[in-house]
Amino acid sequence: MIKANKKAGLVALVLVLASISFLGWAKYKTSFVKATGKSAVVDSVATYKIDTAKVALLKRVYSKLNLNKSEFLITGSMSAKNGADTTDRLKNAQYVFSRKGTSFYFKMGATETFNANGIYLYVDHGMKKVLLAKEKQVVSGFAMPELSTVLKTVTEEGFRLNSTINGENERISFTNPDHLSCKEYSVTFNKQSLAPSKLYVRLSDGEEPENNKKDNVIDFRIQRSSTDSEIARYIAQNIVIKGNKSWSLGPAFKNYELINTL
Repeated sequence: MIKANKKAGLVALVLVLASISFLGWAKYKTSFVKATGKSAVVDSVATYKIDTAKVALLKRVYSKLNLNKSEFLITGSMSAKNGADTTDRLKNAQYVFSRKGTSFYFKMGATETFNANGIYLYVDHGMKKVLLAKEKQVVSGFAMPELSTVLKTVTEEGFRLNSTINGENERISFTNPDHLSCKEYSVTFNKQSLAPSKLYVRLSDGEEPENNKKDNVIDFRIQRSSTDSEIARYIAQNIVIKGNKSWSLGPAFKNYELINTL
């Protein structure tokens, strides 16, 4: 079995955060509290008044990045680092995520995933391996929470909201340097179109949340997003060929190893 790039989980994390809102970190806090018996650090900033207009604006920004649409395309780059493990890093890895109905294509660095026409393919160009399996079911994300829920959560968790403007872009951040799971979450977007261009997350280390040097940092940049998936050109590659009794690799992949789990 091919092991997916260990950063694939981080990609999924960011996409989920982008899809279901900045409350995604609450899940990390809940699991951490159950495991340790500790609670998040909440000090006097719990009475800090969150700018409701900015939160409402952020919800409008997220509506531009709705990953529950039946068809969309998003491209860009991603960097990530694990402060507790200096070997666990990703720098400016280019990604493509295209979906149309139940079909999707995902590329991250040297790996590609195809899910269409009844089959699922995972291609690792570094290891020169191709995994063939049955087509997977597309799981939808979650809807944005109510504004009152957002305000209640960020206030009770001791987060502060900051907004900065740089030219045509605005950046809205939620920060709490003492939080046990997420110390910062920010979104950068165009002031006019409200199109998001960058998501930034700083997650605390599960073992030593107070040690900032061990934080996990994810920098997710969006270069292009569209309601036209262009998926036809992404899944057109002739990677595997179905014969009378078995599958084989296409000519361009003859030096790869095929792992067939059908």
